[in-house]
Order: sequence, then C-alpha cells, then structure tokens
Amino acid sequence: MIPRMGNSGSDIPIETQMLLLEAREDLGVDKGRHEASNGPVDYILFLPVLDGPFRSSLQGNSLDELEFCIESGDPAVESSQFLEAVFINYGNNPFDLMKESMNLSEGGAPARFLIIDDGWQDIANEFQNEGSQHGARLVSIKENSKFRSSKNVATNGAPKSLKDFTMNIKKNFGLKYVALSFWDLNSMYVYVWHALMGYWGGVHPDTPETKKYNSKLIYPLESPGNLAHSRDVPIKCMEKYGVAMIDPNKAFEFYDDLHSYLVSQNVDGVKVDVQNIPEILATGYGGRVSLTHRFQQALEKSIFKNFQDNNIICCMCHSTDSVYSSNASAVARASDDFIPKDPTLQTLHVASVAFNSIFLGEIVVPDWDMFYVRV
Repeated sequence: MIPRMGNSGSDIPIETQMLLLEAREDLGVDKGRHEASNGPVDYILFLPVLDGPFRSSLQGNSLDELEFCIESGDPAVESSQFLEAVFINYGNNPFDLMKESMNLSEGGAPARFLIIDDGWQDIANEFQNEGSQHGARLVSIKENSKFRSSKNVATNGAPKSLKDFTMNIKKNFGLKYVALSFWDLNSMYVYVWHALMGYWGGVHPDTPETKKYNSKLIYPLESPGNLAHSRDVPIKCMEKYGVAMIDPNKAFEFYDDLHSYLVSQNVDGVKVDVQNIPEILATGYGGRVSLTHRFQQALEKSIFKNFQDNNIICCMCHSTDSVYSSNASAVARASDDFIPKDPTLQTLHVASVAFNSIFLGEIVVPDWDMFYVRV
C-alpha cells in the first residue's frame, strides 16, 4: 500500500484498495475545465471489499472512468453478478468517515518488543549459488545451528538452544518478553519471524520433520493483481523458484507444531510475514479469498491456543483478502519497507504510515516496522 494522489480517473492506479475523493461544489465549466468553489469540502469513500469467494479493487482507465476489478484467483470460481463488492460512504471528515464505515471494538497492542528477524530458522537452499535466499524452504520447525549447540552446551558465547538464548536476553537486558523479528527502544517482548508458508519458499516436502505437512511445490507461479506489479525481490524469487505450499488441511497442524515449540523455547509471539502469498497459489484451491481465509483461520486458531495475549504482528498483509479475513489479529505493519540509508525515504515512510493508517487504523493497530529517526 503506497498512497497516490490525482485529479482524474486515469490517475487511479490498478489494485487500489481504498479511494478517498475530495469533493467541492462545481461552479460550472470555464474553457473546457470544471471550476470548483472555495467552499466546504466533502469526502466520498470507496472501499472495495470481499464478496463471497471474490475480492474487488478499483482502477482508472484512459477515459477517466472508475472501474471495479473483481476476481477469485481461480478460473474455476466465477460469477456474473456482484452485489456487495464495493462499500461507498460520504461525509465531511475523512477520519470520522472511515471510523463510521468500519465496525470496531476497543483494543490495544503490546507496548514493547524485541524481534529476531529472518535468519533463525532451519532451512535448505538449493538456489544459494544463484544468490537467492528467498528460494529457501523450511526443513524443521526448530532453530538452526547458530542458535543451537550440538552438545547442548554454550560455547564461545553462543547459546546452547533457542530457549537459552531468549532467557539470556530477558535476564541480561531486563526484558519481560522476547519476540523474533524487529526491535523497539522500549523493548519488553521477544517475538520470532516466520512466513505464512513457513519460509519464503515454503515448507520442504521431503524432509523427515516436514513431509507430514504434505507440501506441494507450485511452479511456475503467475502473479495476478497485487503481486504482479510488486517491486520486491522476494516475490520475484518465489515466482522463479516456486513455493512449496503447505496442504491447507494441514495448516493448523503446522502452525500449532511451530508455535507450541516456540512457546517451549520461551518465545512470546510471532511476526508472520508474506501473508499475501495465497494470492498466487490459489488456482485449484477455490480462489485467493477462500485460500486466504483457510490459512488465516488456521493461523489465528494456533495463535489463540499458544499465545495467550494474541501475540502476532502481521506483515505483507495489505491485500484486502488478508485485511478482511483477519478476525483476531490486532497489529499489522502499515507501510512498505523503510530503508534507513536513503534519507529521501523518511518523508515518504511517515506519509505512507499516516495515510494508510486512516484505513488500517480502523481494523488493526498500525505498526511502523523498521522506522527510526536519526538524531
């Protein structure tokens, strides 16, 4: 989700998931152009939503028309009419307009976090020589050798287990919780990162510890909609090398095995990345909305069972498939990547979070992810 501004229908990009129009009284046409008054501004809100197994988005065309794009992600799932694909509302305050357009309940978010990012998991990467970490697949739910001594004894300062590592962090730095993925100056929780499909390239289908999840390598991948125009290297790598998708019927078993193990290692929660991946895996599985529902429900069921405080941060979850399928997840990343070494991106990052939070803030607590300010 990146905010865009414009003055005509042709300025509306494909895959628009929230459209907010500024409207003023039309004073008439002068030299072929409509002139707007300087009077009060009204706002018109378009929210493309989910309609059964279909999801919708908005886009403009060269004739300055607003088009609705409605898709299932599976050629076998189709329909000729859609009655609830787009929600429309209007008012004179964009924040109040968004709030009244959503059902919300009071809620909060954990205040302090330390997250150990991608790099703690046990993976196999046959594409390493090609310079791609994003083609790797998960071979075990346990930590890799960097976090585990073969003799179960700490050597040279290295931890003897993931549990030993998280307990040392809490003890030495006065943290109450440990999370594996990102850190905040007010850290108190420690979470771990994992992808919706276990890892970027999915779960390996043939290793002793993972073959019970019946993963299926889906390759080659086609990228409709949101992911087709992604600038991200990870998505391009997944398209190239494929994704070993967990059998949807085994999704809860996988998440429960992974999360219960992490709890046994003194980990307090998870940051779940790549949540938009069902979008490009949906053919033959009932479409992108249905497949997203299945994985999201399995994920939230496991979170509820294993982490008492609903300790999950959602990431790459900006597709409406995910947004409207999240019934319990309370915290979600609100922007694109923040690149700290590029000073021009600080302003863009702040603007993106502020703008996207108008929409996302009515559903989740927006997370600023990697943002920091240099002093």
